[in-house]
Amino acid sequence: MQIRVNYCHMCGGIDQGKAIVEEIKRHYGLEPELVDVGRGRLEVEVNGEIIWQKKDQAGWTPFDIIKLMRRKYK
Repeated sequence: MQIRVNYCHMCGGIDQGKAIVEEIKRHYGLEPELVDVGRGRLEVEVNGEIIWQKKDQAGWTPFDIIKLMRRKYK
């Protein structure tokens, strides 16, 4: 499974991106790629498919992404 966490450094998304990476590492033992893509984005991409975007979520935590991944990639 290839996981990429896209974030916007200019928007201050690096800390949120790092938190998501750490949560994925803790639960899956994988090292996601952390990529500054700009444009105000914060999203998680698995095998080339964007499975989560911050713009679609209110009041999220990194563990919410883990729960989503568990449902999608059992």
